[in-house]
Amino acid sequence: MDISDTLKKIVDTATGKLPSVIYHYTSTESFINIISNSEMWFTKANSLNDPYEEKYGRDLVSEIAKQESESAKNEKEKKFLNSVALNIVEKIFHTNIDYYLASFSENGDDISHWKSYSDDGTGYSIGLNVGAKGIDPEYVLPVIYKKEIQVKTIKQCLSETIGFLKTNNFTTNAQNSAYEVLVMNLNLLIISMKQPSYESEKELRMVFIPHKEDRDKNVQFRSGRDGRLIPYLSEKLLNEFEVLENLPISKVIYGPRSDDNNIKSLLISKGYTRNIDIVGSKILYRG
Repeated sequence: MDISDTLKKIVDTATGKLPSVIYHYTSTESFINIISNSEMWFTKANSLNDPYEEKYGRDLVSEIAKQESESAKNEKEKKFLNSVALNIVEKIFHTNIDYYLASFSENGDDISHWKSYSDDGTGYSIGLNVGAKGIDPEYVLPVIYKKEIQVKTIKQCLSETIGFLKTNNFTTNAQNSAYEVLVMNLNLLIISMKQPSYESEKELRMVFIPHKEDRDKNVQFRSGRDGRLIPYLSEKLLNEFEVLENLPISKVIYGPRSDDNNIKSLLISKGYTRNIDIVGSKILYRG
């Protein structure tokens, strides 16, 4: 197993097992757009609602890399780990790559999600299948909330990388290749880590990394809650390398302040002819 496979396995283990169905909360307007275009909106990672999310992960990686550097006995090891600590906090890692995310939850009927992401309970929660007949699991990351798992996973990635470099005598080629692989996996960790206090969200994130040409040509903008311009991409989903023309929807839950009026008609009019479960929220909420 090479260093790329090793680090990927570490990250996969940390993020854990995926549920068979994941839920995306949305307003009525966005629900219509999603169904009409069979596309999801992926928001640029550094433009999420909480601007401190990415900073939390970067600061944690930097802190641990510094600690590991201080305890290292080999000067080349110290230098490499110091470089990781500095570059991760300065966002030098992969400046030519942008990560775009779509957010989901394991829970399709949650009061805090209805309030925050579904126009105060007037919108919808869309259940999408994951696996053989749905979204490719390779693109979905369950968020890591437990601090001990976050720390352990970062340390494992750094330790395995240093082990690889020692085996290859810290040659320039070995450092360059290891650095690139470490960068990719640490960035995936950073965008899949949140503070433990948010664990009740049970969030999962679908990751999309566009080619630079496609990104520059297709990027769109919407207004954020604080008036910021938010970059996003509207994209079809994949199962392995196959584009899903229709979203793999298995269930639609209408919010506690909504109803099922015309949901089925909308789905059928846009080509969703197979059986989709349409149910109402069980939460009593009137705003």
